[in-house]
Amino acid sequence: MFATINPLLISGTAAGVVIAALNVPPLKVPFGRAAVRVLAFALFTATLLHAGIYPNQALGSSGSAAKHGAEQIFVCFWWFGCAAIVNSVARATLRISQHPERERLVQDLATTGAYLLAALEVSSKVFGLPVGALLATSGAVAIVAGLALQSALGDAFCGLLLNLSRPYRLGDWIAVDASLEGRVIETNWRATHLLTVERSVAIVPNSALAKARFINTSVATPLRGIIVRVQLRPDIRPGMVIAALERAAFEYEDIVRDPQPQVTTTLSTVEFVQYEAQFFVARDVNESRAKNRYVDLAFLQLDLLGIDRAPMR
Repeated sequence: MFATINPLLISGTAAGVVIAALNVPPLKVPFGRAAVRVLAFALFTATLLHAGIYPNQALGSSGSAAKHGAEQIFVCFWWFGCAAIVNSVARATLRISQHPERERLVQDLATTGAYLLAALEVSSKVFGLPVGALLATSGAVAIVAGLALQSALGDAFCGLLLNLSRPYRLGDWIAVDASLEGRVIETNWRATHLLTVERSVAIVPNSALAKARFINTSVATPLRGIIVRVQLRPDIRPGMVIAALERAAFEYEDIVRDPQPQVTTTLSTVEFVQYEAQFFVARDVNESRAKNRYVDLAFLQLDLLGIDRAPMR
């Protein structure tokens, strides 16, 4: 009996070593923690094989109930230990990755697949469940769950596609459907978080972002283009108005000088002439406040030149 139980005691000791290795805190060396876990798991695997326990084979019912129960525990622990090792290696890879926001979803997907495979192998090898029938049943359940969680699953898959295609990265400024603009501060399975120019956080579902038309403005320039249109009486000389509007642009300290502001006439009727001022400001400047400030300065310059802003009667 001692010769039979002794290998199991050794296996239990090796399992304890693996548990201790799983609780090792992160080391300064990126793969140091993962290496410790892999070595401990290799020792546990060798001990199981020495005891005649093969995790990749179905367990028999020979021997005492205590011995059979111990073997079941060790095989379960071995398979889920495999999944934990995959997770540990994935985390170590994430630590040294230059683009952790891109790799995080891939790591989550690999870890989920590893634990799912471990659960199926335990069901088959340890408990003798028919995995084929179980997968067929779980497939029907998955269809029902997929219909119930259609929105959440859509966000998850769209998040994965956006993460792999990388149309934007953390820190990029994007404009979504010309109604929302902000800097990307977080991406996850469900949504993308944008820090808007008003310093509020907008949470955009990944499925909506994948279908939307958005512009990554960080790729081209850190500046924001602004257009302001002013309508004045047609009996005023356009040269005077253009000079006043240009002077207002140079008076506004947030407007950059390169490229220079431009003022043009875009429409002329018997009732009014429309002038268009185009200028650029820094990306983090609030667009609405910039427009309001410029219009105020423009009206001040027009008044200084004595230009009548009243409509034609």
